[in-house]
Amino acid sequence: MIDLDAVTVAELEVVDPPRHDALDIVPRLHRLGVVHVAMLTGDHADVAEVIGDQLGIDVVYAEQTPEQKLEVVEAVRATPGLTPVVMVGDGINDAPALALADVGIAMGTGTDVAMHSAQITLVKGDLHGIAVAREISACTARRARGLGRWRRTCSRRSGGRRARALSRGV
Repeated sequence: MIDLDAVTVAELEVVDPPRHDALDIVPRLHRLGVVHVAMLTGDHADVAEVIGDQLGIDVVYAEQTPEQKLEVVEAVRATPGLTPVVMVGDGINDAPALALADVGIAMGTGTDVAMHSAQITLVKGDLHGIAVAREISACTARRARGLGRWRRTCSRRSGGRRARALSRGV
């Protein structure tokens, strides 16, 4: 604030621009089927809203303490249709929420506490790693389901032969 004779004549707000890799990550996550992207930050509400709007984030929770971040993760986990909950963070303030989320993703450029609290660490700290992790997860799940179908089909097909062979003492 700039005061002149005890009267505020101007207010300045400094906002860091979004990271270069943040600009297209939210639309990419939505294309991958992520239905709800929220930002939990300790930043001032005005600043957080500007960044959230620039990035296309669905909901912005500003001025959050670590305890409040934890409460938000708990509330989202309890909301039908919004699970699994993935929390991405890089600081000590994010560590409790990273640990509670169904999947915690720490930025490798952040604190050791955050990295130890998360299940996944993006070594280079590139936000596109979140989408890559989602793609790998979906691919792995598809393959596991396919393997399960293959095993059931094979056991049904060979089950009769195996049973007959065992009954004959082969």
